[in-house]
Amino acid sequence: MSRFKTFFDGAVRLGTLFATLWLFSGCESGNDIDEERDTGEIRSALVVEDDDHGVESVLFMVLEVWDSCYGEPLEWVKVPLEDEGLPDWLGPTGTGDGHPFADGLFVLEPGNYRVCAVPLDAYDKPSQSCKPATQTTTVFPGATTEIMLVMQCDGVDNGGLDAIAVFNHPPVIEDLEIAPSKFITVCQKAMLTVEASDPNGDDLSYYWWLLYAPPGADWHLYGNKAHAKFFTDTPGTYKLKVTVRDAFDAYTSLVFPIHVSDAECSPVAEESY
Repeated sequence: MSRFKTFFDGAVRLGTLFATLWLFSGCESGNDIDEERDTGEIRSALVVEDDDHGVESVLFMVLEVWDSCYGEPLEWVKVPLEDEGLPDWLGPTGTGDGHPFADGLFVLEPGNYRVCAVPLDAYDKPSQSCKPATQTTTVFPGATTEIMLVMQCDGVDNGGLDAIAVFNHPPVIEDLEIAPSKFITVCQKAMLTVEASDPNGDDLSYYWWLLYAPPGADWHLYGNKAHAKFFTDTPGTYKLKVTVRDAFDAYTSLVFPIHVSDAECSPVAEESY
């Protein structure tokens, strides 16, 4: 179990105990001292990352130096957050002015002490998003010892975004060969070959389509990359299309006709490419 988790659980029990026995009982806080004894002063501040965690006040506790925050405090006080942010010159170099804070002031006999601070919400319950803090310190006669307890609050995790803008050009169809020609008979096959290149050097994919055929036509189109074959037993004009697509999904298409005449011959056998 982590130190913060152990301390947090203890602080919860202490906060509940104090709320039950003292905060609502009308008793004194125990900060009155005998004016004749030697005394010093200790001043504590609380710093949180931002003010949107629902923290309304801070419970400060002073204990024997060897004790833990589970122990019974010698002195304690619950104070609200200050209206203004922590002055930047009180924090380490680079401190901003957006840190809410609270201040607990105790008058104590000189000696060594442990100071604990627990951030509380509007219901006097320990904060679920800001962690308690503890520190040991020394009080000297006639002097004020000022310490700062830094309460680390939960933050928001962000992810990175790296945008790359790339220019892409579509493929270029450079030639289309139809053998024996785009005029065939029902006894012939048209052998199709498209030549294309890509300005960016991408790999190319080829797609063959039949866009139009005479009503009731029995036709066959088989494609294999840059090559295709077409044949039919129905005369008429057919409209075909070849599409060439690159790796970035840019494409170029070419539509072309094939004219088929009737003839006396054996039917062309259907076959795959």
